[in-house]
Amino acid sequence: MCALAMFGLLLGGPRPAHADGPLSFTYETYSGADATRDVWLLYSGVTIAPFGGIYGNGVRLRASGGYGQYGYQGHRAGDPKGTKREFSGQVSYAEALVGYQAQFGALTAKAFAGIAAIAHLITPLDPIEDGGLLTQGLDYGVKGALELWLNLGSDAWTSLDASWTMAHQAYAGRWRIGYRVLPTVSLGLEAGINGHMLTGDSVLSDGSLRDPLRPQIRTGLFARYEWSSGEISASAGLANSAYDFTDNNGSVGGFEEIYGTINWLRRF
Repeated sequence: MCALAMFGLLLGGPRPAHADGPLSFTYETYSGADATRDVWLLYSGVTIAPFGGIYGNGVRLRASGGYGQYGYQGHRAGDPKGTKREFSGQVSYAEALVGYQAQFGALTAKAFAGIAAIAHLITPLDPIEDGGLLTQGLDYGVKGALELWLNLGSDAWTSLDASWTMAHQAYAGRWRIGYRVLPTVSLGLEAGINGHMLTGDSVLSDGSLRDPLRPQIRTGLFARYEWSSGEISASAGLANSAYDFTDNNGSVGGFEEIYGTINWLRRF
């Protein structure tokens, strides 16, 4: 789930990195929502260009945060074989980043570095030593992010956003390719991934196997409407579960869930 929180920052970065428009705008705010069957997340943030326009090259300051809830289940040490407990969780996060935007012909790139904090509250208690979820409690650390936007002629574009943080070792990425069917309307394809680089003891105290964390992978369609001072975009598609554990026979679930995301951005 903390990786899905990262998705809220890509997804990620909800703002595109193109460089068309007036230079009078110096900051942009964004907010959004993301949901699958067992997970929902709300997020918002602001990006500031302190020494120039939001479309020009230069320093960027960004702050963002969000809140969500999720549910999951799993086997725990000492429980009868084949049984699973059910849990619910809450997640909140905040981050502060400093970055730089630069344009290289048709390519606009943004790179950020800073600190992120992610906190989880699980009920009932889910001890990690018994096979509990590895992403628990408050964790914080360095975060890095990269956002790329490439114009493919006058009507098409592609973007790639990626981020990683020491907080719960969370990572996320999203790729999009779009076509402007109208000057202000783009339709296209997207794919994404979010997960954690965390591992625990694979064998629990009773000899049973820990349910390993797996990344969530998404593929879907999006629509984006833009105007001079903002944009709104929505996407939907298929994903595996955010808690799509491998069972003890080695089988895994497929793309059995529907996801939906909506983002709103304003420039001032």
